[in-house]
Amino acid sequence: MANVPGMYSYDISFSESDGEVTVAFDSNTGMETTSVVIANSGLYHIDYVAAYVDVSFAALNDWDLQIEMFEDMELLLDVRGVDGFGMFDSEGLLEIMQTADPGTTAVFIASGSISDIIYDGTYESPLIQWLERGGVLINMSGCLGKYVSHGPEQDDIEEVTGYGELFASVDDEYFSDSDTVVYADYGYNEDFRDSLHFYMNECTYGINMDVENSLSIGYHTKDGVASALLFKSFEGMVMNFGVSLSTHEHSDHYVAQIIASGTDYLSEVSEFQVGNTRGDAVCSFLVEESCSIYAFIGSTRAVYAERFDFMPSESI
Repeated sequence: MANVPGMYSYDISFSESDGEVTVAFDSNTGMETTSVVIANSGLYHIDYVAAYVDVSFAALNDWDLQIEMFEDMELLLDVRGVDGFGMFDSEGLLEIMQTADPGTTAVFIASGSISDIIYDGTYESPLIQWLERGGVLINMSGCLGKYVSHGPEQDDIEEVTGYGELFASVDDEYFSDSDTVVYADYGYNEDFRDSLHFYMNECTYGINMDVENSLSIGYHTKDGVASALLFKSFEGMVMNFGVSLSTHEHSDHYVAQIIASGTDYLSEVSEFQVGNTRGDAVCSFLVEESCSIYAFIGSTRAVYAERFDFMPSESI
């Protein structure tokens, strides 16, 4: 049970019998509850996030602001059941990508430019090899793959080409890198929006939703650039969030919600139920396929959440 000393306590428990999963909420205060069944590939169960923080290399986003965001993200993920989090320089992240379980670990980059130790714009880059291993890459607040950092000065940052083809088999123009803030025109995938309270609508660094093997959630522009796009990359997955880092305090909880929920590029919301910790605190679902049941307390900003990963016995 999660506790705030002298104030509030929250707990969520799951039980499963013959394909029926029961979710039970407990709290000493009355709050809305939501339980979401998300059918998915069964490949990813993220429980550790490795954040890239290497101040010895120049970045397009301010390092202090990145660290502030990651500190917030660590707390937001922890209350959502993802309690593994660390910040690593290039060499530390390189070791993570070579040794960690790719199905349970995500690499998180929010720098805008990436050190040449882990990414140099080529297929041989350790970051690409991480995706080849089936790993997860989370990219936020920057055009994925466009900028390589070779040293500590701003003029050490090199702009490369072919990153769209490298990560997603598309032209570079599919990846947005706007000089001004871009907001979405249209809502998309209302099942995710309504069940997970996901209302991200900035697409400044978004990716076009026409990428194959992808899932667009949140909102998109009239040209199809998604605020949040999850897509298959090599044997792994990229989760791209197109928001600016300067307003991260408004979007961090959205990012944490998707990471923790078990959503991947093949996901669909099968069902969700809304209740309350007082009087309507138990619900159940019949499940037959690989899925995550993501349950949380609170509405737009969850205060506590847990995930239950279900796989049919014949798949194990």
